[in-house]
Amino acid sequence: MKKMSLLGPLELEVMKVVWECEDVAVADVVARVQSPRKLHHNTVMTVMKRLADKGFLEQYSRDGRSKGYRARISREALGQQYVDLLREQFFQGSTGDAIAAFLGKDKVTPKQLARLQKLLGEVE
Repeated sequence: MKKMSLLGPLELEVMKVVWECEDVAVADVVARVQSPRKLHHNTVMTVMKRLADKGFLEQYSRDGRSKGYRARISREALGQQYVDLLREQFFQGSTGDAIAAFLGKDKVTPKQLARLQKLLGEVE
């Protein structure tokens, strides 16, 4: 899949609902999107159409009348694109510096630490 642009805040909220539900109509998203403001059906429909035009969503006919939407990119794949962009733009391509920044002062659980150690072992 081609490199995609970053999402705006409302686009990301819509994608989170789509990833959670897997197969949605605009009304489903209107009911579930977490926004501090009340969103109108037409606003969400426009956002979803734009996401489909950009290649993030796939639109299909559900029952001949209503349209359904599915994600064309997984949360993990899009997250990886964000991480890659961050690593390239802020850390001059240094994975080690990016990992150190991600860890920062956060507590790492034993499970997360085991996963990191496994990944590091695979890189060696």
